[in-house]
Amino acid sequence: MTFKLGHIDLAWDRLLGTTNTQGRYLNGSVDPCDDAATTSDGNFVHLEQEKSKLRQDATGWQKLSTALENAFSCALLVNNANPTSDFYIHPNPTRDDKITISGGNFQKLVFYDLSGKIRLQKSFTTVNRASLDVSGLSKGIYILGVFSKEKAIHRKIVLQ
Repeated sequence: MTFKLGHIDLAWDRLLGTTNTQGRYLNGSVDPCDDAATTSDGNFVHLEQEKSKLRQDATGWQKLSTALENAFSCALLVNNANPTSDFYIHPNPTRDDKITISGGNFQKLVFYDLSGKIRLQKSFTTVNRASLDVSGLSKGIYILGVFSKEKAIHRKIVLQ
């Protein structure tokens, strides 16, 4: 596998999060569907994966995860879009006032700040989808705990 780091390889001028619709959105384009972002903050990663080699099944997903762990100097701390996870959290990162948690069956959601202080929590009778109003939280990085009877899963959430 190969990769390009646009903020290091300055000759690279493609796929920098200024021309891809999601990258345009994350980099503050006024109209991400039609207008390129004027800057890239380095917080956008664009991956292209060949279906038959990487997207087809969990074996390919693990190959990609291992390649990323080997390519970058830090370990992947959180995998928010793991297709084998019981829960899916979106949008993340977000500029929205709400995030949605779906999949699995859970009873409680808890937002922690990075010091471990509980900033927001909500309890349910068992549900498999919920929206959480995060408008009262400051921009930043949080840890979301999703609690079911069987387990607790924690995911990094970025509020922009």
